[in-house]
Amino acid sequence: MCMGGVWSLRKGWRIKESSSWNQKHMKQKAERIVEIILGEKKKKKVTEYPISLMVKLGWDQTKGDTAFATLAAYEGVIEKKGSVWFGTNALASGIARKRRQEFLNAISNKKQVHMYFIVGKTGGGTNKIEYKAEVVSLESKKGGMACPESSLTPSEYSNQKCSIWIKMKNLQPCMDQSVSDFKFANNDKLLKQALNSTCCFGYITNLHAKH
Repeated sequence: MCMGGVWSLRKGWRIKESSSWNQKHMKQKAERIVEIILGEKKKKKVTEYPISLMVKLGWDQTKGDTAFATLAAYEGVIEKKGSVWFGTNALASGIARKRRQEFLNAISNKKQVHMYFIVGKTGGGTNKIEYKAEVVSLESKKGGMACPESSLTPSEYSNQKCSIWIKMKNLQPCMDQSVSDFKFANNDKLLKQALNSTCCFGYITNLHAKH
């Protein structure tokens, strides 16, 4: 879904999540809580890259639905094909070449780059981190470009041009981190403080991470 920097406030909208998606979403969250508390999930030894991407989702004007429905569409592609391209116009100029190469180098060196999805109030959320995914690749072009692999994005977005395309996998509920845990990598501003503004994309780092 291509998303601009500002979403208009829709008065009187209702959350249109399907009951099946809502139940699945809650089940996934419950499973993640169990994994975190009981430590039942075996953690692979991976090196997380200290800088992550952040996307704030609002009302999906293409689907006419909430951000949770948007995430469900991307999750559906991952379940069938293993990965998906996520598109956004949050930065009209795209990702800076140096920053893009930085992430690609990290991925090439087997470091895990994450993307965090915050669902804003216009998208049916409360400005909290709801999901995170592992970044596989990135493409960017000022003025927009077609999806690098149209078969690896939800059909409703496959013909759209976006300035940023991010290929991701392992989209899952994020229960162990909150917006209070992060700051922006370029100016040290706290992420939580920026969420009531028009900010909807950025590069963040964990306040508690040991570098």
